[in-house]
Amino acid sequence: MATISHKERAERLFRWKQDPVKALSESATKEQATRVLTAKLRVERLAREARLVAKTRTSRGTTHDDAKSPPF
Repeated sequence: MATISHKERAERLFRWKQDPVKALSESATKEQATRVLTAKLRVERLAREARLVAKTRTSRGTTHDDAKSPPF
């Protein structure tokens, strides 16, 4: 988790005391942006892993069905 400097914390507290509704809205917007970015990065990671698995199976000469069957 990222650390928050004392100055940033003081600024947030000041904004909160000035206009709590706006501060809460800003906080919620930042949280939502973080969730969207996290979801995007997860999709990219899963796609990259899927390509790697497909490439590995192709290079070994196996198919999707072969990979499921036991080796004996």
